Amino acid sequence: MPGYALSEAAMSIDFKCGLHAYLLVSQDFRRRDEKALELARTILCDGEGENACGVCRHCRLVATGVHPDICFVERQLDDKGKPKRDITVDSVRRMSADAWVRPQDADKRVFIIREAHLMNVQAQNAALKIIEEPPHYAVFILGANSPEELLPTIRSRCSLVYIGGERQMVESELATEFLGLVFEGSESALCAFLTSCEACNSEQISDMLTVVSEGLCAVLRGEGSLADKRKAANVIEVCRKGQEFLQMNVSVKHVLGMLAASQRK
Repeated sequence: MPGYALSEAAMSIDFKCGLHAYLLVSQDFRRRDEKALELARTILCDGEGENACGVCRHCRLVATGVHPDICFVERQLDDKGKPKRDITVDSVRRMSADAWVRPQDADKRVFIIREAHLMNVQAQNAALKIIEEPPHYAVFILGANSPEELLPTIRSRCSLVYIGGERQMVESELATEFLGLVFEGSESALCAFLTSCEACNSEQISDMLTVVSEGLCAVLRGEGSLADKRKAANVIEVCRKGQEFLQMNVSVKHVLGMLAASQRK
């Protein structure tokens, strides 16, 4: 589970409390990247206000893309010039070593991990080490499609920021709780949770099922147990059926009942 969630507007205010890791969540890569740079500009700004002033030297350097204390971590290119499938552990280790180099121009150094959900398991574990015990001047901004695609240990050390409005935040929180109950194996708790979701509309439940499926795809790509992967594949299939039923105007209550029945032992 994430440490806590922030609204987009609260990011710059919350930074004043000394946080050093943020997880920006959105399916839209462009919006995530824009928000990451906006947050980086606020962190490096010389101004006294809660938001970046936009006119100081650091703000201007960020705006032109040449600030020496912003570092990007992303997928490397293969020999054909195409991005590789994963962000590898070697890329994260280079970031970790670089994090101990003091800032060149500002008081902070900002490391932006684009597509953090594409870090493989080894890379995520390497990232966890530096996020757990960073130098005081380092700030890490991770961008991901959904929080469920990252290790719980990483999520718990980041301030979670949903990009794109309150509705996405609600569906992601529902998905996180649903996934937790599925893997805990508590039928009664899962049934109680699904019953509480009957107040949601079909669009909310459909979005929740989408986020659940995305999170479980990360389980299939990872190095978890065979039992967990089998369970993930089963729940993905159930989510697919649930979305089909919702498209056919089957009631939310019946779809949630199907989800509950599918997890009975």
